[in-house]
Amino acid sequence: MREPPIKRPPMRRAAKLDELAALVRMELTPDDKDEDSRDAFVPYNPAKQLIINGRCNSPSYPSSSNASSSNGSHGSNGLPANLLPERSPAARMSPENDLASASPQSKKSTLSMKSSTKSEPHATIPDGVAVKQEPPDCYESDVNEPSGYGHLTDPGPSFQQHPKATKSRKRKAEQELTCALNLSSRCTRSDTDSGRFWDLNQDEHFCKTCLFEITQGSLEKEFLGWKEEFSQHCRKNPGAKFFVQDKLLPFWLRCTQCHKFRNVPSKEPLEPTAIGHFTCGTLSNRNSCQDVIDPLAAKAWEFNWMKGSNTLPLLINSPALPFISSKSYYYDLIGMSPAQSHFSANMEKISDWARPFHEDDKDPAALVFGAGDMEYDEKLKFPAFNKESVYYLAVRNLIVSLWTLDPFKYLTFSECERHLLCRGLSRIWYIRLLRLVYDFLNAHGIINIGALSLPKLPETRLNRRLSVLIVGAGLSGLTAARQLRSFGVNVTVLEAKNRIGGRMNDEYGLGSTVGRGAQIVTGVVNSPIVLICKQKGFRYRALNDACPTFDSTTGDIIDYKTDELASIMYGAAMDGVVHWRTLKKKDHSLLVTSIITYYLVTCGCWKGRGVDSGYNNTQLLRSRELADGWTEYEMVVVTDLDTESKEPNGKKWHSNARRGFLKYHKKDHKASVAWESEAFKVYSQLASGGRAMELSDLAIFDGKLLTVDDRTGIVYELCTSKKDVMPWLLLNDGPGRTAKTLKGEWMTVKDQKLYVGGLGKEWTTPAGEYVNDNPMWVKIVDRHGAVEHVNWKDIFVKVRRALGIEYPGYMIHEAVQWSDVHNKWFFLPRRASNETYSEEADEIRGTNKMIVVSEDFTRFDVVSIGESNDPRTGFSAFQFVPGTKDHVIIALKSAEKDGIPVASYASVFDVNGHILLQDQLLPETHKSNFDLDLLEKQRVHLDESSLIRMSPLEKRIFYWHVANSEYACGAPLENVSASSWDQNEALGQFDGKHSLLVDGAQKVVESLSEGTDILLNKKVSNINLNNRGVSVILQDGTELQADKVLVTVPLAILKKNTITFDPPLPKRKLDAIERVGAGRIEKVAVAFPRCFWRDAKGKSKNFDYFAHVGSVEKRGLFHTIYDFTNRQDGPPKSFVLMSYVCGQSLALIDKKKDEEVIKMFIDTLKKIFPGKQIPKPISHMVSRWGKDEDIGMSYSYMGVNSKPEDYDSLAAPAYDRIFFAGEATHRFFPQTMHGAYLSGLRAATGILENYLIDHSKAFIDG
Repeated sequence: MREPPIKRPPMRRAAKLDELAALVRMELTPDDKDEDSRDAFVPYNPAKQLIINGRCNSPSYPSSSNASSSNGSHGSNGLPANLLPERSPAARMSPENDLASASPQSKKSTLSMKSSTKSEPHATIPDGVAVKQEPPDCYESDVNEPSGYGHLTDPGPSFQQHPKATKSRKRKAEQELTCALNLSSRCTRSDTDSGRFWDLNQDEHFCKTCLFEITQGSLEKEFLGWKEEFSQHCRKNPGAKFFVQDKLLPFWLRCTQCHKFRNVPSKEPLEPTAIGHFTCGTLSNRNSCQDVIDPLAAKAWEFNWMKGSNTLPLLINSPALPFISSKSYYYDLIGMSPAQSHFSANMEKISDWARPFHEDDKDPAALVFGAGDMEYDEKLKFPAFNKESVYYLAVRNLIVSLWTLDPFKYLTFSECERHLLCRGLSRIWYIRLLRLVYDFLNAHGIINIGALSLPKLPETRLNRRLSVLIVGAGLSGLTAARQLRSFGVNVTVLEAKNRIGGRMNDEYGLGSTVGRGAQIVTGVVNSPIVLICKQKGFRYRALNDACPTFDSTTGDIIDYKTDELASIMYGAAMDGVVHWRTLKKKDHSLLVTSIITYYLVTCGCWKGRGVDSGYNNTQLLRSRELADGWTEYEMVVVTDLDTESKEPNGKKWHSNARRGFLKYHKKDHKASVAWESEAFKVYSQLASGGRAMELSDLAIFDGKLLTVDDRTGIVYELCTSKKDVMPWLLLNDGPGRTAKTLKGEWMTVKDQKLYVGGLGKEWTTPAGEYVNDNPMWVKIVDRHGAVEHVNWKDIFVKVRRALGIEYPGYMIHEAVQWSDVHNKWFFLPRRASNETYSEEADEIRGTNKMIVVSEDFTRFDVVSIGESNDPRTGFSAFQFVPGTKDHVIIALKSAEKDGIPVASYASVFDVNGHILLQDQLLPETHKSNFDLDLLEKQRVHLDESSLIRMSPLEKRIFYWHVANSEYACGAPLENVSASSWDQNEALGQFDGKHSLLVDGAQKVVESLSEGTDILLNKKVSNINLNNRGVSVILQDGTELQADKVLVTVPLAILKKNTITFDPPLPKRKLDAIERVGAGRIEKVAVAFPRCFWRDAKGKSKNFDYFAHVGSVEKRGLFHTIYDFTNRQDGPPKSFVLMSYVCGQSLALIDKKKDEEVIKMFIDTLKKIFPGKQIPKPISHMVSRWGKDEDIGMSYSYMGVNSKPEDYDSLAAPAYDRIFFAGEATHRFFPQTMHGAYLSGLRAATGILENYLIDHSKAFIDG
């Protein structure tokens, strides 16, 4: 296995949804108190599947069930679909809003604020459609905003009405209610008149007298201070009900002896230690364990109890606080109290390698949770929380945080219970949920993983004795064995070899530990391998990023410019492969496809001439002074024809360009525009989704005239003299490494960098439903083509606020420029509206406003262009006229009908908004003149004189990158799928430094094997199903019986049919075994008596590896060489170099003896370091995975015609009794130690799934 380096995209920052409501106390009349009249609003809680953040516990194979179809059902540990709260018809408005002091003036101000507050539109939301998340309606907001959580108004399809959950006010009037507060001598205490009480839930109430004490009496100051603190980090303005829930209710603690819940009043939050030591005798009234349980506690233990809740109970001092920033999340939306958020923890011991949740300032990493999102498998298991996830998130985040804070000891349920703190009976309900979530996370390998000492009695138990046979004692098999044993499963591991570890096997005879297999971990953050090292004290060290590149023909270090140019060429080839995929053609070899696309993308120049159309982009080029005081500017405009850019022959796409002339008289402030009668066309064959050449803007950067295609994300260089277009750069959407390309709309230059931006609004459906924030990211490009992805959401939000627009209102940007003269940004919005986006209505929402913004985005000045505005037109591009000190602007405006451009206009005005040239219509379109014969005559051709030729050195560097890809894939690129080779790279990878396991990888598997029954030299020949479970027959004839079997042998063994299955494996799995490739690389390591490479060429001595550029034919022979010398145990006794052989170069060593291979390595070193005396090696190692009959490979790869789903098929169980694990079964992290480990956890989860006991039913009432 290997750990290939993978680039990671930056993470999208979670922005706040809108501003907090004002901290004022509103007074409503009785007619305004009908809380049930509020519209329901389905919360935004996207079903973020595991492919998004790489959490290992999602099934990696298709399931018959899914999140949407699971509504109304549950698994063995899932909550019933009718679990969560619904608002009772008897629910009341905010307590302080019912005060008798309401006056006509206060009512008038209330109504005025209502009318000025724009409510979200509320329509029926189809199942599965994610919309904007709002908080639960338990908040008594001062503004009557829409209800936040559907469970308080409309339970939705995943909820069933519970007969006990809703009681009419009439029935309540017959019951005696008790005030839970007793804040004064005038407290009502108890009464059957329900009108004298406010309900927190069906069993906890407080009287209006105590309400007065809170809002206007002795607690008013404390209440207002709490309210202000709470409001700083929550979504809405809380009221008195929430104050009671958060600050005044007593705690309910479970006695550690009799396990009954007791009422414990306390003004201050309790400490976990006090909770953990609580007994009935601790109470002042000295309740005995013999006392019966309080009936209220018994009721709160029922799942349906929370249905009657009118407030959302939030956790106090949650352990998740150190990991979750209030800048990224509203605490109340993830179940944590903003006003009681104090939790101290020692973060130093884990800060470098553990990150449980997404963080705004860091790239997305593998195995992180969205603190505000449920994962795919969580939604499947807990469908009742699919829409209202706040309860689940509060508990899950607590458990995950506790585990992250101390992953060096087994996290018990009782430890989690000690840290779960909230007031009132809600804590009892939460504890039952805690049991379910704890068992789920434990069984899914989220907590209590690694090489911890297992508890004597399983924390999470099974409902029957279970036996499992595991075939293979590699990393995945031993991981699964340890996980199963922690649940009390009887496990036996069968290993064909005389050792454990499989492909994790180390050589200790070189003076430094060198792995024959995996030894480098790419990314330590959340790495389970690093976790084991931390738990067991195994050493690892970060590798230095420096990597000099040596030319073996000269022995020189290749200069940066040449190296970078060749790298860019290879990157262009890979980008071309990405675009080739959009054609959805038959799969081909990655090598062939990349080379072909290299010549198309890097060397190609397309040109043509033709007819013209509507224009929406302009760029001023050259100018000349005329005798009569006028200055003439040459300019060019290009088009975005949308779907009409495709040629009739369907093989190429075009954009129209037209040259024009702007004349400007500086003294008289007059302007005129004239256009050449003939336009010209520029072509491209690069498309995305069948569309291309939808050019959006022009900019002069680094001496080039550039334009951007908003369909493919390609930045082209436009040569107006030859009328050519040349691909320069590919820009991806949003934070970066995504399959979708940027819909670039505008370009400008600032600080010698090119800024390319999108629409500047949230990406929504045609109906205006939120999808993502990707169009609000901006790309900053330097002259070398290096791209920085920057989130401008906050900036775009501020720009539209300058016009008084708040979401779901919007503003669309296609014209943005930076002025070095004014040192300001200029925004000319194309569309702007306070209404929700609608594709049809958008065409008549043009604006004549210009927003001028300071460099630090703190000042926003609005300028009106002219006195009136035609809403049918909108600005699509503009430029400052040279020589006017950026005082005069020429802009293009366009009009659309049904999404098609129908007219374009040129306009000239100054920065103060004064019109110098009213809208001038550009020449009419000539679409009727499209002539197929003309198009055929003007068809695209390759301009041979414009080809970029690679030098011999650049070509060898180019093929070094090919070799590096062959190492990453574990196979020659001729055998690798062009369609699927990097199928997992869109996923967030393990963050942090690449690190070397100094003590080797073998110690990791040895630590996992401790206590497991392992039988060596046991080769399996048959696996048969029978009425008792599964029988495994060894080659020596021995037959073993178990309930389940887990097969973890390498893919190469499955391909050889070494094991016979009866009945045969499903065809889908057999097809996947055939299509997915069994890749191979070999490692060579040599120990020298002295180090001769670190002072090479007088360069830095501090590099851990270096590149070797050899011949094209032997590109995979020692292409990268690592320094594996152990310098952590004092002065080294030997100095070790390790390298790889991959791709076609394997044939050069397969038939050679080890000594001959070592001589080839020494000869290569002599070429790299000419003039250096290479000492005689002390010892050496050559791996021979290809000759190992029990392994036969290094790691898997995507073969030609394979699909990403093949990994799912390899992972899928057969007949619910035969399970599979190994790196080749993990779709998200194949080829790696991480993938092997996580596949073992996944397989164990699959085996355990139907055998877990629901501990939450074990309520002890004496």
